[in-house]
Amino acid sequence: RPIECISAGNNQSADSFLVKRLSQIVKSEPQSKIAVIVRRNRDVEYILSLCQENNLPASAERGADIFSHPLGVLYFDLLVRQAPVRVEFRQYAL
Repeated sequence: RPIECISAGNNQSADSFLVKRLSQIVKSEPQSKIAVIVRRNRDVEYILSLCQENNLPASAERGADIFSHPLGVLYFDLLVRQAPVRVEFRQYAL
């Protein structure tokens, strides 16, 4: 599945889109795994609670800082070059 870069006018619109899109994926591909990449641990908690509030199965993994890891830097550099919009906080890559 390709990466989707989403730009929303405000946080509520971004949250609504994320929940709707995750719900669609869970229904159409129940065995798939989805990654929502965020910058800060508090964002992990926020997305996790958003999923729980909307009955979406979710778990949080906190590992290495992917934004400073060499492979992460390369990946996000390529992602930004391919994205039609600039990827910012609360814009989700699915």
